[in-house]
Parts: sequence; structure tokens; C-alpha cells
Amino acid sequence: MASNHLRIPGPCSIHSSDVVRPSTVACCGMKAVTRADILAVLAKGSRGVVWTLLRVLPARRHAVVHGWPDNEANAIEVVRGLGRRYRGRIYWLLEDVGYLGPEFGAVDLADSARIVRVRKKSLKAIWFCLTAELTFFTHGLYTAVDAPRNRLVVNLWHGDGPKATTPT
Repeated sequence: MASNHLRIPGPCSIHSSDVVRPSTVACCGMKAVTRADILAVLAKGSRGVVWTLLRVLPARRHAVVHGWPDNEANAIEVVRGLGRRYRGRIYWLLEDVGYLGPEFGAVDLADSARIVRVRKKSLKAIWFCLTAELTFFTHGLYTAVDAPRNRLVVNLWHGDGPKATTPT
């Protein structure tokens, strides 16, 4: 007789109806825990770890830029500006690493040898953030803690840069 239970060694069994999606785990009568729940707990507990790692790991010659959403204008302009003025590698953290940027910036953003697109939710992205000498972001990034003196961390906020202050 077929069973719709998944047997896991030990006292735990998961009924097939408990498995809502692969990112959800329910076990031993406990509340279902989603991937987002786990990441939220890790984020809360990681501030001290990140603060320490930023002081222990040496800063390397690269910049990290993250804007949310991927087409956030301030972040795009920072990537373009760094591409023209900064000699180190630029890691652009994106949800969609296939995003090429706006058409008007295509030439500046095409330098794939220096401007490297990295998936934001990856270990590589965390490593680049922890070792960057320059970090620019618009919304919550792993390293949004008090930076050590040998790092420059800039919160770009969001929007389309400076606005005209004169009446039009």
C-alpha cells in the first residue's frame, strides 16, 4: 500500500500535503518555516558578524554597487561613473544578472572585463561586499553597518539624482 508520507530517519515524517513548495519545511508538528523566515533570522543575527568581518578581512581593490530595483537610476549612474573613473573591478549586484542597463548607458555598462554582474542573493555577492573598498547601495545591503575607516560605504537612497530647485 502506497503511503503519502516521506520518511526521514528519526522521529520526523512529512506528509505530502505539508510540502507546499521546495522552500518550505514542516517537521514534527512544528510551524512551516520558509526560506524567507530563515533569511530574516540570519539577517538579524548577522549584523555583529558582518561588523567584525569588515574589520578582519582586508579591503580589496574593488567596488560594489547595488540598487533596488535593478534599474534604479542612482545605482546605474554610479556604475557608469565608476567605469569611467575607478581603476578597480566593479561588482554590480543584481536580481537579474542578464540586465544590461538602460539603452542610453549601454556603451558605459558594456565593459564586462571591469563591470561584473553578480546575483545579489549569492555567496559571491556577500564576499565581494565584505572585501570591497567601496560600497554603494540604495536599500538594505549585507554591509549596511558602521564601516571601518578603511572602507567607504555610501547609501545612495533612491530616485533620479539631483532635482532642479528653480521653478520651471
